[in-house]
Amino acid sequence: MLAEGAGVPDDAGEILDAIVRREALLSTGIGHGVALPHARCSCLASLAMAVGTTSEPVDFDSVDGAPVRLVWMLAGPERTAGHHVRMLGAVGGLLRDGRVLESLLAATTPGEFIAKLSAAESV
Repeated sequence: MLAEGAGVPDDAGEILDAIVRREALLSTGIGHGVALPHARCSCLASLAMAVGTTSEPVDFDSVDGAPVRLVWMLAGPERTAGHHVRMLGAVGGLLRDGRVLESLLAATTPGEFIAKLSAAESV
């Protein structure tokens, strides 16, 4: 989904490999059912992001041991490293609010998820 949205569907394997290599260093399961897998990948021209929820919790070796239901994936080229870090911080800050997290997890359609995310960002 991230590769297709970034316009590089043929490079999905390269992006996945970069994410998996980064995840092998340290889990990006930040707790409370959230994971923020991220990596840098030369196949991308700019920062790209995809988000999804799972119907069943997934073991992600999270810091709190809790399984993950919300996965927020971020990838971009090396030159966007500063923006990459700021984006991770912004997402993490938004998700620290338990009400926002619960609202996003309760969404049943992509449109509802986007609407809830937009509402949370405007507060």
